[in-house]
Amino acid sequence: MRTYDINSVNTLKLSSSHIGDLPFSVCWTSASNKSNADNLTYRNHHHAFFELHFIIGGSMDYGVDGKNITLCCGEFLLIPPKCIHRVICCDEQFVKLTVAFNLKEENEAYSDFISMKPYVRKISADMERDIENIFSDSSHKSFYRSELAELSVIGAVLRAVEVIGVTCAMRKDEGCDDRVLKAKALIEDNTDIFFTCDELASYCRMSAKQLGRLFKKYENMGLLEYIHYQKAETAKRMLAELDLPQKKIAELLGFADARYFGKFFSRNTGMTPAEYKNSISKD
Repeated sequence: MRTYDINSVNTLKLSSSHIGDLPFSVCWTSASNKSNADNLTYRNHHHAFFELHFIIGGSMDYGVDGKNITLCCGEFLLIPPKCIHRVICCDEQFVKLTVAFNLKEENEAYSDFISMKPYVRKISADMERDIENIFSDSSHKSFYRSELAELSVIGAVLRAVEVIGVTCAMRKDEGCDDRVLKAKALIEDNTDIFFTCDELASYCRMSAKQLGRLFKKYENMGLLEYIHYQKAETAKRMLAELDLPQKKIAELLGFADARYFGKFFSRNTGMTPAEYKNSISKD
């Protein structure tokens, strides 16, 4: 069995938005095996972006869209945005390459693509070569080899989309580290989960201390501070827009009970949920 340099892919930096009229943009790639599969992926979650999971060793069981799917070596899975999914289990030989990508603009192709269900297909010979090149080129720490690895990532996505038989158009956020974008997207897409710093860091394939430094650099706040800030902002929106009792909002936001939610909200906003709703009604 071939051994893959998992860490080299997890440190690969991408900037595919600079490539001409490319119809999509890659957000990030990550690689995992049995030893570094994080616990977070075993929880139900979803994203605002597309995910391609290429299984290049062993097998993995997914829970996707209410169904159990077994992926074997030589297959890939496309998970569309907002699709609830989780990892159920993987075997000892399991190795996976994941590519996340975003749509550039809304058009007819976007409508067709966004409404898709999860797809499982065979990895083609061309995709296999792309994947081999991703691991090979990312292991060499030079600008040119990183560019080649990026082109192989783009090639794998293009071929996967072609196999599925759908065209699409996409976009990537600028001015931030890919790993910060990855953590932020997970937080924003799963408002019902109260993430820990360790969970987010594991998802981004780095330590909580490293991820915290990146958040300080790009968001001007620590990782835990950002988690609490986003949870409080989401709570504000829900209190303002949803006619629901505090207990239900607490449940939707992943709090154990309304009392804990009330304490959290007061600590982060300076007022109780009731006081906040009352201040809105006066505006």
